[in-house]
Amino acid sequence: RSKFRHIQTDRFLTFIRAQYLIEISLNENEWAFVYGIQNIDIQSKTKDNIEYIYVLTNPGYPNLVKIGMTERTVEGRVKMLNASSTVTEWVPKFALPVSKGNAFRVEQQVHKCFSDKRVFSDLGKEREFFEIDPLVAFDKVREIGALFQVGNPIIY
Repeated sequence: RSKFRHIQTDRFLTFIRAQYLIEISLNENEWAFVYGIQNIDIQSKTKDNIEYIYVLTNPGYPNLVKIGMTERTVEGRVKMLNASSTVTEWVPKFALPVSKGNAFRVEQQVHKCFSDKRVFSDLGKEREFFEIDPLVAFDKVREIGALFQVGNPIIY
């Protein structure tokens, strides 16, 4: 309520789109009612302690691939990237599921292997973009990530 002070109290539940009415028993004769909303972000989180190393392409950058990692679903990560004012959207091509806590390690090793192919920003900052063929990226991710792999590779 403190975050939305400009909303009238009687219209607050409509404003936040409360979807659930939860009854909580305080004791034998007292009940409290809590209104809840669904967190859309939860849908993009992975289950079973899986993280992903992914390879994306973008038709606007035909010679580049993006190699990254996510603790969420690849689809959720792509959705976030495409919401950040891109002219052409990123497309997932490949993902490797790895055990929780290992995606960053695998990603860094893959980036290290392709360090001579890395594309830097105009300010000289490192990015997760590389001038390589997507199939070469797929093979390297599979090779390095094999030790931590927890499921079948995903090809989109």
